[in-house]
Amino acid sequence: MNSNKRVQKAQATPPLVAIFSVILSNWFWFVLSVTICLGAGYLYTKGVTREYSAIAEILIKSGSSSGQASFDVLEGLGVDNSSGPIENEIVLLKSSQLMKKVVDELNITTRYSVKPLLRRADIYGANPIEVIWVNKPIDKQSTFFIRVISPSEYQLSLNEDFSSSQKFPFGDIVTLENSKFSVSTTTLFGNGFTQNDIKVELISKESCVADILTRIFIYRKDRATGSIVISLVDINSERAKDIVNTLISEYNKETVDNKNKKAQNTADFIADRILMIYEDLDGVDGELTKFKIENRIVDISSVKSTVYEASTQLVGEILSINMQITLIEDMSKDIRVGDNGECKLIAPNSIYSELGIGEQISQYNSLVDRLHELQRSSGGNNPILIRVKQQITLLINNTQIAISNIIKNLYSQKQLLETQLKETDVQISSLPKKEKVIRDVMREQSIKEELYMYLLNKRETNALQLAITESDAKIVEPAKNNPYPISPDIPFILLLSAIVGFAIPSIILFVSTMLDDKVHVKNDIEMITTIPILGVLPSKSKKQKDLDVIVSDISRDPLTEGFRVVRSNLNFFIPNKSSEEASIIQLTSSIPGEGKTFVSLNLALSVAHTNKKVVLIDADMRRSGLSKLLGDNRKKIGLSAYLSGKCDSVSEIITKSEQSDNLDIIKLGALPPNAVNLLMSERFKDMITELKSKYEYIIIDSAPYFIVADSQIINPLVDVTIWVMRSGIVKKSILTELDALYTEDKISNISLLLTDLNVKNKRYGYGYGYGYGYGENEKIDN
Repeated sequence: MNSNKRVQKAQATPPLVAIFSVILSNWFWFVLSVTICLGAGYLYTKGVTREYSAIAEILIKSGSSSGQASFDVLEGLGVDNSSGPIENEIVLLKSSQLMKKVVDELNITTRYSVKPLLRRADIYGANPIEVIWVNKPIDKQSTFFIRVISPSEYQLSLNEDFSSSQKFPFGDIVTLENSKFSVSTTTLFGNGFTQNDIKVELISKESCVADILTRIFIYRKDRATGSIVISLVDINSERAKDIVNTLISEYNKETVDNKNKKAQNTADFIADRILMIYEDLDGVDGELTKFKIENRIVDISSVKSTVYEASTQLVGEILSINMQITLIEDMSKDIRVGDNGECKLIAPNSIYSELGIGEQISQYNSLVDRLHELQRSSGGNNPILIRVKQQITLLINNTQIAISNIIKNLYSQKQLLETQLKETDVQISSLPKKEKVIRDVMREQSIKEELYMYLLNKRETNALQLAITESDAKIVEPAKNNPYPISPDIPFILLLSAIVGFAIPSIILFVSTMLDDKVHVKNDIEMITTIPILGVLPSKSKKQKDLDVIVSDISRDPLTEGFRVVRSNLNFFIPNKSSEEASIIQLTSSIPGEGKTFVSLNLALSVAHTNKKVVLIDADMRRSGLSKLLGDNRKKIGLSAYLSGKCDSVSEIITKSEQSDNLDIIKLGALPPNAVNLLMSERFKDMITELKSKYEYIIIDSAPYFIVADSQIINPLVDVTIWVMRSGIVKKSILTELDALYTEDKISNISLLLTDLNVKNKRYGYGYGYGYGYGENEKIDN
């Protein structure tokens, strides 16, 4: 390889610069695409239904509040009054029964909406009219449209076409299919929605509840506290807020009602016991009065002795044991599962604790209370409900065993005390029988009075508890009206629209570029080969379209200036020679039709205009393109005649150019049948040698290089090879073949000339803006 081969210093345009250049050059299509996509995205946001979120936070107290603790009768009697696990409260909040109460409270089974522009908007809380149902269709959705005509009349239609609608006065009963209703105005009548057709939808309560339950999210905020977050998504922000706040309110009512029911059950139990003891006490008082009257006894308080005191103590203990036995037996009858699966609450007593079953009674009441709560909020097949029933049955069995043992123990104690009492009675047998009877009655009376007063005190305490009952849920943050929708995400949609708008022309340009295998601009060449680029010629203007001769002394059009730049750059490629020796320049191309002949003629003229002697040779012995362009002379003597020996003098085939005095032309003449032999002859070399002594530049217009061998035969004789490439015609694969010829020195001093560049084509933006030829850093040293 030739060590002095020129090294191209210019580098391909950086990718980011090239991309930016393409975008900048095609800015109109990018702006148009982004504008259209933004408009489509904006219309989408206007047409899609908006969704709003309402969020509230409540705190579930783990037990009774401090303000209630001293008055909590239920807790004092052993009934668990605290809230269940937080997860259980979440289940209750999401129960359909509780949500039905919310739906009934807000009356949201009837919905109103309008469609002023592209989308239908729900107008809950702002509806100017109200449908009052007299007879709702059962489990059936009903839809109709209302158009307000005047403050007293409206039109009703089953669809949005009111052509066959009927008029009705506000307030009149209307029968529609299987339903009856009346339409009345609200305090908001006359607002902006009155001017629109109002769509009225009636949905069943079950469907409404199911719909809300699918859109509501209730979860525990953290494990450290009893904080619960309630979130609801709805197409109307006001309705979302009302549903969440009403749900909390109904939950509080439910928990307060449950507590009050516990207290009420206790009150009923106390009342029954008071009545029973009152009747017993009344009987004792009557018996004592009767006995005193019959026996004329007024006072026995003076009868005091150690024997009597001992006797009294024994009798009291026996009575106490009898009362315990009675309470235990009564409680044993109540602590059971009824035929219908019901269980009763047992009002605990301090006696139970003394007998060792207070904790079991408390556990039983807690389980019964939990059973009642689950029976209200879930079905009979609820696993938790079944588990609670099993726990109650097990606890009852264990308690009954304990009760049986306690009763046996009490009877044993009673028998022992009675034996002691008999011994005491023997000691006091000397006392009058009547006096003994009075004392017995008075002792029983004292015991029953004490029990009676205890129950009266508990009744008052329980009444106070009912008056101050609070809910276990404390509102930390109520749901508020959120004016900003969570869906659609308008900024994101608009951003995505802009990205899509930018991507569409980008993808089109990228795909078209990837599929395009033609050379279009200078950068296409620089990215594939290191062959120097002589210059770039723009396309002809409209005025120059039919002209073959473009270059002149006075012309300043872009194409002429391009030839001048190429002429100037050509000096860097011509090897150093003596001033008396001509420079030989060969023009060739890959395929016909790349403008080689047009470039040869105009380049020759451009050099001639610098007062240089130039000869232009038509050596394309297959097509004779230059000769045709200057006027066909196949019948005259030309290059083919000289090389075949029909003409002895070179001067005979030289003709003067009409465009410049410094330009001579050697036309081809007749097309020879043996072009290769003629070009390989010594006469061709002799002709070149003779012309070198007469001219400063010899420009040879030769045939395409790869199609025939003509150009390859001529090439060793030349100083510079100009390879003409027409923009959009030659394939990039040719550049690879040329690069191999260049690096292996198989072609003389080659340089590339890109022609017919359409500077108005914005598809290849990075091809604009560079001038013609090389910049300062692109110059090639000899």
